[in-house]
Amino acid sequence: MAGAAGHTAIVFHIREGRRVYVREVRLEGAEQASEREALGEIELQPRRLFGFISRGYYVPSQMEADLARLRAFYRKRGFLAADVGFGGIDLDEKKTSASVTLKVHEGTRYVLEAVRVEGHKLFPTKLLEREAAVKTGGFFAAEDIDEGLLHLIRWYEEHADIAPRIEARLEYGEGNKVTAIYKILEEEHYLTGRVRIGGNEWTRDRV
Repeated sequence: MAGAAGHTAIVFHIREGRRVYVREVRLEGAEQASEREALGEIELQPRRLFGFISRGYYVPSQMEADLARLRAFYRKRGFLAADVGFGGIDLDEKKTSASVTLKVHEGTRYVLEAVRVEGHKLFPTKLLEREAAVKTGGFFAAEDIDEGLLHLIRWYEEHADIAPRIEARLEYGEGNKVTAIYKILEEEHYLTGRVRIGGNEWTRDRV
């Protein structure tokens, strides 16, 4: 389409057609973890009951967020090296419905061998490890590590009147063993010295 001298206008004609809905979502490679539980974590779901439960539309821009949710699902259950990816989409002949495939390579399921604390000065190591209350010897679970971190913060708040910054990281051992390490940064909070209050000669209250 010609325009002013030296310029050309380009017009795109788009025929949208009908929105593609999802008739099926598959997860290939799920062997140790439940495929049903894994797919229950993502937002992409097949159309059900005429759309009253799930419209089931396929939105490509939301796929990466769903893959991140799948990775988190496997990590919570100890599959720390799980590889999750998009396996493709198959349209029907009328191009109105689609079957979506996701792929996972679960890899090794890790066992929590030990829990260790570092960087602390106010309390003994054994005491803090006990207060974290994280069970070892079973499969790694991310929620257990998060709960242990909260236990340590509460301990400091109740016994030292501070809430230090605590970072959790993992140290991999032989085979499928992993150690959770809590790095405690007590110096993130200043400690007050002696507090002196004056001017209460009249009430003599012990402030």
